[in-house]
Amino acid sequence: MLLFDSITFSLSILSTVPITRAAFYYPTPAISFLEHILVDNWGAYASNFSSAITPCTNYVSQTGTTGLNSGRTTAAQWMRVMFHDFITANVSAGTGGIDASIGFETAREENKGMADLVALGTVMSNNLCGGAQMPFRPGRVDAFEAGKTTGVPAPETDLEETLLFFERAGFDKVDAIGLTACGHTLGSVHHGGFPEAVDESFVTPSNTNGGSNFDTTRGVFDPNVLGEYLNGTGKKGGPLVMSYNDTMNSDKRLYESDKNATMRTLFAQGVGFLDTCAELMGRAINTVPAGVQLSESIAIMPFKPFNTTFDFDQDGRLTLSGKIRILTPAAWHVGAEDEWDEYGTE
Repeated sequence: MLLFDSITFSLSILSTVPITRAAFYYPTPAISFLEHILVDNWGAYASNFSSAITPCTNYVSQTGTTGLNSGRTTAAQWMRVMFHDFITANVSAGTGGIDASIGFETAREENKGMADLVALGTVMSNNLCGGAQMPFRPGRVDAFEAGKTTGVPAPETDLEETLLFFERAGFDKVDAIGLTACGHTLGSVHHGGFPEAVDESFVTPSNTNGGSNFDTTRGVFDPNVLGEYLNGTGKKGGPLVMSYNDTMNSDKRLYESDKNATMRTLFAQGVGFLDTCAELMGRAINTVPAGVQLSESIAIMPFKPFNTTFDFDQDGRLTLSGKIRILTPAAWHVGAEDEWDEYGTE
């Protein structure tokens, strides 16, 4: 994960030279704003998008004790939304993928329980909760209606149909197993939404939605789901492996479809599993309808002006004022070469 050390300076520039054109955004205001969301996670200039994700056991719509006891996880919900939007892609027909059509599909049974933001939420949930750094390419186009292709793998879906869904979206069996394991390193299945998979014994005063976790670290993007499944420890792969109702054990059917060969390969990667997940989820969020052209990955801007204004002083001179965000590596004080921290000073 990349964090950032942000130092903010005030600026004031006087100019008597006529200014015909000034650009404070690179390369566009929209991409500049997305960069702001990705980078400015904390501090005085924070976008506050990350506050809906972190801490990674947090659930954005409930706060305090109610939220802590809900057992729900915003980061995992972002990944679920991404998957449901992506999996209806038909790559051969050039339709579907990440287009926010899910916003028109919430009445569908498969989705019980804005295109770039769907992808961005996934990237930030991964990056902020322990995953390998995942790049973000903007440029998705929002759909204006529900997608014509239906079908999302559900816990009760049989293996053959599940693999057809993935194949239609451009993912083979190995990809399907990997993406499922990646998606299930965070979060839970809840009795409130899937009583057929999770019985009511999971509902307690400290787990009011009856969540059954996929692994023992539901708020951390890590390889634990692999080891616990293969070794029969912890949560043993989670509620879609160990459900009291075998019909709902969709993860078990998928993982065992090649006699656990893919799961063992992923487990052998160690922390490299996180890079595999970044690649697989990157492919998923970059699956878009034909004709949609994504931009290059957003590059972090080390020097970025913001809150800039032009005005005239009492002598009639044009004044440019505002602030500059400066990013500097902070590895020296966090002990990790690829990490940055954020600070704000005036």
